[in-house]
Amino acid sequence: MARRPLPPAATCSERAARSVSGAWDRYWSGTRENAAHREGGAQDAALDAFWSALFDSRRAPGRVADLAAGNGAVLGRVLRQYPGCWSLALDASQSAGVQLLARYPKAAVVCADGARLPLADHSFDWVLSQFGIEYAGAAAFPAAAGLVAPNGIFAAVVHLAGGAIATECAANRAAARSLGDLELLSLGRKAFAARFALNAGRGSVPEFQAAERAFAPAVRGTEQLIAALGTDSSADLLRQIYRDIAYMYPRLKTHDEASVMTWFERMGHELDAYEARMASMNSAALSAAQLDQIDGALAQLGLVPQARQTLRMGATQTPGAWGCIWHRPQDL
Repeated sequence: MARRPLPPAATCSERAARSVSGAWDRYWSGTRENAAHREGGAQDAALDAFWSALFDSRRAPGRVADLAAGNGAVLGRVLRQYPGCWSLALDASQSAGVQLLARYPKAAVVCADGARLPLADHSFDWVLSQFGIEYAGAAAFPAAAGLVAPNGIFAAVVHLAGGAIATECAANRAAARSLGDLELLSLGRKAFAARFALNAGRGSVPEFQAAERAFAPAVRGTEQLIAALGTDSSADLLRQIYRDIAYMYPRLKTHDEASVMTWFERMGHELDAYEARMASMNSAALSAAQLDQIDGALAQLGLVPQARQTLRMGATQTPGAWGCIWHRPQDL
């Protein structure tokens, strides 16, 4: 499960990719069940229909690879329907791999970049991905295609540019950025520290009052931001941070100062990582023109486009993702 480090002279794009990878690793280290979508959410009916139709239309695979596997949502479907197949899950996040292995101990798990796969060419009957491979960039699609055995398939559900999920991610990122602009956490930390100091006899009343006055506009701004977002899921993280602060502030005498300061530091990292994840999800979304280019690249590797459909999600049946299938004919 060791991750190969980037070379010392990493380019800006490599450093950005490393930052995003760290944000996803932080996400997977803190969850057991959630995928890159809200599991059990409105999009699951569309995902179920896509994968069920694919699995039911083909003979049982001998070897299956789930790329950018996350928690193994797709791999789990495969193993439930074809328990005898040999399965491999690959993800750039070591935390995701640990969680996946705990859920599916019989699966082989590899931690690697989706664009640089340490796997043998033409070695899998099915190569699959759900909301994952597109994060590794355009080079990941030819890399995945190279794994497909004769008469095998490469199937992927990927984010749709301008679709429902991409739009939600953009709103989530904007909400996180707005909270950052309000400086709720940095000003809150100062106000809490001044209150702790005053309670302990280390600080003065004027110092505490000044910190509280600076903090108050950030609190009001956060309340206004949450109210404007309403029940939108983009407000979930903001509401949680606000609720925690509102609960702790009048009860500081019952809280340990070091633990509260650690909470502020942790929430700062969580907010940064959340914004990075939302940005990466939005930028990974693919347009029809980009998929046309991918079709052309895969055709040069011997894969023929077999299906491309728009997956519609939620009660409004809004387009949210692409469902794509490529096939490698029997003769390479």
